[in-house]
Amino acid sequence: YGGATDRRRPSGLTQCDYASDLARIAAFVEANRASLPQHIFATDTLPQHPRTDATRARVRELTRLSVREAGHWRNAIARRVWARHAPSVPYLTFEDVAADRGRDAHLDLAHYCIDTPPFETTLALLLTAVVAHVEGEGARQPAPRLSV
Repeated sequence: YGGATDRRRPSGLTQCDYASDLARIAAFVEANRASLPQHIFATDTLPQHPRTDATRARVRELTRLSVREAGHWRNAIARRVWARHAPSVPYLTFEDVAADRGRDAHLDLAHYCIDTPPFETTLALLLTAVVAHVEGEGARQPAPRLSV
C-alpha cells in the first residue's frame, strides 16, 4: 500500500503496519455489515502532532509539514484500504479542510484540541457530510468531499 518509502514514526508504526491493521478492521466491518449499525463512515485523520521545543514560527512550519506531507500518507493509505476492503463504507475526505490553522493555536501543535475553532469547524463539516449522505441514500450518492 505505501510504496517504497518507510514512514516509521516514533511509535514504531510503519505504513505497512498501518495498512495491515486498517485492512483487518475494514474487512471485519464489511464481513459483519448486517450485524453492525446501519450508518458507518470512515474519515481522514486530523493533523498530526509533531514533537518539538521549537519557536512558534518553527512550530507553524512543522505543523504545515505534518498536515500536508508527513501526515498525508495515513489518509492516502486509508482511502485505498477502505475502498478495497469495505466498499460499502462511505469515506469522508476532509484533508483539505484541515490545513494549517496556526492563528488558532491553543494547547497543541496541530491546533485541533476539542475546545478550539478548528476542531469545531471540522466536526461541523463532518456531521453535515454525514447527514447529507444519509438523507441522500435513496439516490445512492457517493460520500461528499468536504471543503470550505
